Amino acid sequence: MNFELRDDSPMYGRGFKRIPFEKIGLYEDERRASWPVAHKVRLVIIPPPTPVQKEEPKKADVPKVYNVPRRKAEITIDGNVTAAEWNGADKKKAMLLTQGIHGDEIGPKSYAWLAYDARTLYVAVANDVDSGKSLRKGNSWGQDDDVEVALRNKAAGATAPIFVLRGFPSGHFLSSDEAGAPAKAVKKAGDAVKYAAKIAGKDKWSAEYAIPFAALGIDPNKHSELEFNITVRKSAGPIWLMWQGPGGYSWRVDQAGRITLVK
Repeated sequence: MNFELRDDSPMYGRGFKRIPFEKIGLYEDERRASWPVAHKVRLVIIPPPTPVQKEEPKKADVPKVYNVPRRKAEITIDGNVTAAEWNGADKKKAMLLTQGIHGDEIGPKSYAWLAYDARTLYVAVANDVDSGKSLRKGNSWGQDDDVEVALRNKAAGATAPIFVLRGFPSGHFLSSDEAGAPAKAVKKAGDAVKYAAKIAGKDKWSAEYAIPFAALGIDPNKHSELEFNITVRKSAGPIWLMWQGPGGYSWRVDQAGRITLVK
């Protein structure tokens, strides 16, 4: 019952600090009803768990494909998704975000619009959320409300880096290395991407990205097809809502969908 590391443990040479077990737990105090504290051990019989059939992740046989048009107007990255900027911002033509991790249909929905030009991929996301609960405006992925854009150059193959770009209602943005992209590539993307968000009320917030192709090592004249996914964290659910449920990590774009840059 001694859970301390040995004095010669190599972990101490790696920066591990000894845990002061002798200072952890109950201690004598004048406000305590009795001392020492006595514990009565009772036998508890726990029934065996009911066998359940393991559910296999749902995965589409054919990945979704979304055609990205060239932008027709100037797009200002301010978090405000307007019809003038986003080719009408028509929800019927939007990339619908309606799936859970395993492809199950959930809501409330989110809507995304994409456009591109010779240098940049533009992404806008409009989010409907539960007005009965407060929007979490912190900057922690997974805990607070946020939007993640994940993409990879399909032409470069499976060894190409997956870029994971995360933005929050607060306007905070980060380029993540969670998918294993090299540190230099992650930083280069983070320094180049423009992001903004706008909270429109208790039940709506929106986000906009400008993602330079060059910062991701992509030439739109040669690379017109990208593996892609968008994920929205809705803390009120709490749910993970995405364009294509990959059956695992949201950034697994190889199991999600593809976007095609329409010439």
